[in-house]
Amino acid sequence: MDRRAKINHDVILQGSGKIVLGENSFIGSFSVIGANESVVIGKNVMIAQGVSIRDTDHNFDDLHKPMLNQGIKTKPILIKDNVWIGYGAVITKGVTIHSGAIVAANAVVTKDVPKNTIVGGVPAKILKRREE
Repeated sequence: MDRRAKINHDVILQGSGKIVLGENSFIGSFSVIGANESVVIGKNVMIAQGVSIRDTDHNFDDLHKPMLNQGIKTKPILIKDNVWIGYGAVITKGVTIHSGAIVAANAVVTKDVPKNTIVGGVPAKILKRREE
């Protein structure tokens, strides 16, 4: 973690993977970052309160075995520079959020977010493109 980065109180960092928080970025209170592979957060990123960012899902394909015993699958998450993630948003495994993007409050991001776009909804969809 860069010394100018900030993690507010009551943030949970969990898992056995790598978590990187870039320069001048912050994670709001009551957020959860779960990394069993990697979650990399760039510079000047604002992550609001109550956000969930997890690079892992549970396997569930075998109907004859408890889901608890089926293991996990992981895929890294990359959040590039100058991104704003709103309150209560969920970022799922394998997602890249490109520079200048905004994720609306309570959005569930299951696919990559293009540069300079605003996404929202469940699942998140492009709402608007920011002007350059």
